[in-house]
Amino acid sequence: MFSFSLCQYTSSMKTAKIYEMNKDFDAAISIYKDIIRKSPNNFQAIRSLKNIYKKSQRYDDGINFLTYYLNRNQKDIQLNIELGEFYYLKEEILQAKKVWIDGLNNFKNNKSYYRMLLSTYDKYSLENEIFLMVNQGRKHFGKSFLALELGNYYQRRKAYKKAIDEYILTLLSHPGKGSTLSRRILMMSDDNEAKDIIEIKLLETSINYPDILLPTLADHYFKHEDYINSYNTYMDWANRGFFKAKKWLDFANSLRKEESYLLSIDAYQFALKQDLKGYQFGEALLGLAKAFEDQIYPIEKNDIIPFFYGDNIFFEDAFQVYSKISPNNLQSSLNIYDSILVSIPESSLVTEAQYRLAEIQYRIIEDFDKAFTLYMTAFNQNPPTELKKKIILRIGDVLLAKGDFIQSISFLDSMYTTY
Repeated sequence: MFSFSLCQYTSSMKTAKIYEMNKDFDAAISIYKDIIRKSPNNFQAIRSLKNIYKKSQRYDDGINFLTYYLNRNQKDIQLNIELGEFYYLKEEILQAKKVWIDGLNNFKNNKSYYRMLLSTYDKYSLENEIFLMVNQGRKHFGKSFLALELGNYYQRRKAYKKAIDEYILTLLSHPGKGSTLSRRILMMSDDNEAKDIIEIKLLETSINYPDILLPTLADHYFKHEDYINSYNTYMDWANRGFFKAKKWLDFANSLRKEESYLLSIDAYQFALKQDLKGYQFGEALLGLAKAFEDQIYPIEKNDIIPFFYGDNIFFEDAFQVYSKISPNNLQSSLNIYDSILVSIPESSLVTEAQYRLAEIQYRIIEDFDKAFTLYMTAFNQNPPTELKKKIILRIGDVLLAKGDFIQSISFLDSMYTTY
C-alpha cells in the first residue's frame, strides 16, 4: 500500500510540474491541493503551491493559504515572512510591513527570523526597514549582530567605508571567522575604489587590535604585490608575540611561489629561530631549500656535444646550471641551519630538505664533502623509494666528482640488486 501511495505521489508531482511548465496553472494547483489534502505536511507540495501562487500572481489565494497554515503553525518563521511578502507583492505595503513587524515582536529572540527578514528587505530594497530591524536586533544580541550580512549589503552597493566597518566588527567579535572575513575583504579590494579605503581602515584599527587585523592588512598588501610591506606587517605581528607557525610558513611559501625569494628566505630563517615542532622545522627547511633551488637555472647555451650525455641519467651533467645567488651568500645562509638539521627529529620533510640542500652544495657551491654528508644522512633516514633512487645516483655522482671512481662504481653496484 505504501509503495503504491509513493508511486502515486511521485506521478502526481511530475504531472503537476508538466502542467506548471506549460502554464496550465489551474490544473497544477488542483493536483498540488489534492496532494496536500491527502498529506497535509508534504513540504514539497506546499512549497510548490506557494511558488505557483506567486508565479501566477494569485496573491489572494497565496495569502489565504499561508494564513491557514500559519494559524496551524504559529511558530513557523518562514510562513510569517512569506505571508508579508504576498501582501507586499499585492501592493498592500502597510499590511506587509505590519506582518513583518509583528513577526519581529513575536520572534524577537530568534536570530534566524532576523536573517531571513533582512534577506527579504534587501530583495525589495527596503533600506529604512533594514536599519530599523538591525538596530532592534543589536539591542537583543549585541552590536556585532548581522554585521556580516550588513557588510555584504553595503559591499553590493559599493558603500565600501560602511562595508569595511561591518566586516571589521565581525572580525573583532568572531575571531574564528577570520579567514573567511579576510578573504571577503581581499575580494572587495579588487575594486580600485575600495583598495585605499580598506588599507586606511585596517591601518587605523590594527593599532588597537594587532593580533586580529595585522594579518589581514599583510594579506591585503600581499594581494596587491606589495611584498615588502606585507613582510614588514607580518614581522610586526610576530614581534608583538602573536607568531603562529602555520600562518607564518604559509606566508613564507606564498612569497617563494611569487618569486619574492629574498623575503621568503628571510621568512624561513625567522621561522627557524622560533619554537617550532619537529615537522614544522622540516617544512621551514624544505621551503628554504626550495627557495634556493628555485633560483638555480639550467644554462641554455651548452657547448658540450649534446649526444654525449643524451638521456643517460648516470652521465647527466649536474653542473650546467647557474644561480642568481653568489656562492658566498648561499654558504652563509646554509650555515645558519646546519646545526638545526642534526638537532630535530627525523621526518620525511627533513629528509627531503637534506637532499635538496645537498643538491645546492653539490651543484652550486661544489662542496663535495658537505654534499656527500648530506646525501648519506638523507639516504640513511629511509626516504621514499623514488627519493632514495635519486639520492643513490647523486652519491655516485659525488664520488665521481671527488675523483673516487672505484668507490662510485662499487657503491652503485651494491645498490643495483636492490633498486
